[in-house]
Amino acid sequence: MKAKYKAMMTLTMIALVVSILNGVADLTVKLHQTFRASAATPSGEKLLIKVKADSGRPPFLWALAWRVSGQVVTNVSNGITIQVQGSNIESPVTVDYWIEARKPDGTVLGKTLQASGISCNVGGSVSDSTGSIDIDQHLSNLGLSTTQDQTVDYYVYVKVTATGLISGQQLVAEVGPVKFDAVTFNYGVEAEETIEASADTYVSNLSPDTNYGTASTLYSDADNFITYIKFDLPAGLTAEDIISATLRLKIDTPSARTQYFFRVTESWDENTTTWNTRPGYTTDGMVTDSYPDTDGAQTVYTDITPIVKAWLNTANYGLATRCNEPGATIIYSREHSYSTRHPKLILNYYDWSASWSWYPLPLSIVSMPIGRQIVLGLIAGITCFTAIFTLSRRGKR
Repeated sequence: MKAKYKAMMTLTMIALVVSILNGVADLTVKLHQTFRASAATPSGEKLLIKVKADSGRPPFLWALAWRVSGQVVTNVSNGITIQVQGSNIESPVTVDYWIEARKPDGTVLGKTLQASGISCNVGGSVSDSTGSIDIDQHLSNLGLSTTQDQTVDYYVYVKVTATGLISGQQLVAEVGPVKFDAVTFNYGVEAEETIEASADTYVSNLSPDTNYGTASTLYSDADNFITYIKFDLPAGLTAEDIISATLRLKIDTPSARTQYFFRVTESWDENTTTWNTRPGYTTDGMVTDSYPDTDGAQTVYTDITPIVKAWLNTANYGLATRCNEPGATIIYSREHSYSTRHPKLILNYYDWSASWSWYPLPLSIVSMPIGRQIVLGLIAGITCFTAIFTLSRRGKR
């Protein structure tokens, strides 16, 4: 019992010590993004400003977590807060500011926040934010690619202008332009994987109670046949990770036709499904492709990215396919003796598996304000050390 208690206390201490590190790291970032400036006259008039800029980067632990846990950060928010203090100056004062994005080489990409001539009372503050913006949209607004990693430097500039009550002189306090953060938007590593079908069959209203789960060829047409195919996707994949999904089939058609692909909405078993027990499918997100008169077996490729993304956003029950002609499209199945004729899904996606790993701390701890994380961690650390020391002393008696 003592060993279990000691282990539990040790794990708790480790978790909360990590939360201290998270708080300290976040505090360091916040301090780096805080600036002060002042202006004064010989008449005893003084203007003080404090500027807090925010690039929208995730907290320290989140920056690790989102890269491997499937909790992908998809939004960003730039913000600024300007506090004004002073003595013997007129109120209100005038505030100008902007936050600007630049490439690491200094090339200006554009301003994400900008305002001039804003009035602010002495002792008050001005706050502004872009609000939550999709990262792809944010990068697109800056003219950057959304298919590869991007590093963006953020600069802030603030000017506050006031008038002295005694001398009537103008006081100007300025911050920047100064770089306050550099954020790398990580899109992971592009990966390609070819996946064989995990199940396939067709159903026929000509034999509504017959199962064709072991057939080496599948059939689809406008009236009598529907083919069903299912692929198991890599674990942890999200719809946002998908770059493209291409269905590779070996087919034989008697004439040119349009082939339709639908997302299946119910579970099914290739060894029991018949026309009378066939699963339903939806036309939402339907994909079409033009098939030629093959005059023999031919390989065809169809982009089914919308269907695969829908699998990940809802449930993966595979796809169903039909065509607009009464003459059947022959599709070679996963049971065919030649593996080169099996249905395959060529998946291109962003792979985050090479990123750092992390210990999944309770979100209530990680998302706490920085000060609370540090204080809680210190209290927990002292408690754990005291408990372990007490148990150790008892064990020696």
